[in-house]
Amino acid sequence: MIWTAIACALLAVGGVFALLPDLHMLQQNSYFASRYLKWLGGSLTKYIGRILCLAILIVCSLWPFALIGAAAGYTAIEVIRSCRRHKKAIKPLVFTARVKRQIVTAALLLLAVGVCGVFWLRWLVYILMLLATLTPILALLALWINEPLEAAVRRWYYRDAKRILREHKPMTVIGITGSYGKTSTKYALARLLEEKYNVCFTPGSFNTTLGVVRTIREHLRPTDDVYIVEMGAKNVGDIKAICDLVEPDLGLITSVGEQHLDTFKTLENVCRTKFELADAVNRKGGKIYLNMDCAPEAARAADYDHVGYGHGACDVTITDGACGRQGSAFTVTRGTRSLELQTKLLGNHAIQNIAGAAAIAMDLGISDRDLRYAASQLAPVSHRLAL
Repeated sequence: MIWTAIACALLAVGGVFALLPDLHMLQQNSYFASRYLKWLGGSLTKYIGRILCLAILIVCSLWPFALIGAAAGYTAIEVIRSCRRHKKAIKPLVFTARVKRQIVTAALLLLAVGVCGVFWLRWLVYILMLLATLTPILALLALWINEPLEAAVRRWYYRDAKRILREHKPMTVIGITGSYGKTSTKYALARLLEEKYNVCFTPGSFNTTLGVVRTIREHLRPTDDVYIVEMGAKNVGDIKAICDLVEPDLGLITSVGEQHLDTFKTLENVCRTKFELADAVNRKGGKIYLNMDCAPEAARAADYDHVGYGHGACDVTITDGACGRQGSAFTVTRGTRSLELQTKLLGNHAIQNIAGAAAIAMDLGISDRDLRYAASQLAPVSHRLAL
């Protein structure tokens, strides 16, 4: 019995380490089981080795010492693989409180099955082997067991974020969305507005509802005058959910393109979702800033109280754009106000992002002198065409 118990303990440890890649993909898919299962469907070949390990463990279970050796070998392999994978990942698993709860739940589940297998029903040891090797089953079980707790946690965090916004001093909330360019435009706008205001903005790519909730609870200061919210989406209604939380006064749509079509299915759904920001802003009586170089945006512009920016005839025009070794230079014109800007950022897309940010900054009272200086100080966002 003691040898079986040792083997079960080793398998429980190995199962937890083997689970980490699955938790990583659940995190990347916002803990939606349906999205995770779609990813899993295209990655089943990765589990052939795990199936082989399961077969070896079952065979070795006939001899206690062989089972211990096989369990120890499996655990060592998974520990090494997990560490290597974490180091190589461009966006590694973040050990948030939710991930830690998933790990604890999975570990307790493995230990409970192991203990029952050792002291009660011997066949449960085979269930432990199954869960420890075929970790998608374990990941989904932990997700299902924790869902009532996670739902309660989400509701509490959401209500707390709502309370913070309600009790905050009057503040301008600006939403930014688009198929691409959101993060770069957010950082550019924040830098331009910091010349006059205290600015809070969602860090990195915190662009889901829960990411925005976390920013409000952890980063929003009582002295902030402007809150810039990056809004990401993978399904129709995702932008509306964030807008219902923050109630934006102004909004900017950087682009509409064929992104996340695995969930959106059509470009029309992408466009409709991005314009959920425009709907929310216009309902509140604010203006939406639209990239008129983007055909889907230009086609819908007439339906909204908007400010258009781009290279053609629109409210804010971009001219004289040039890129070189020192960065980019261009002119932004709004009515009689013409502003020559220089930036270290590279590429025509960077010019377009800064122009959209400058359009909002102009309307919020940032002077030409401050705009020129702030634009010259813009630094590339990490992983985005940085020298």
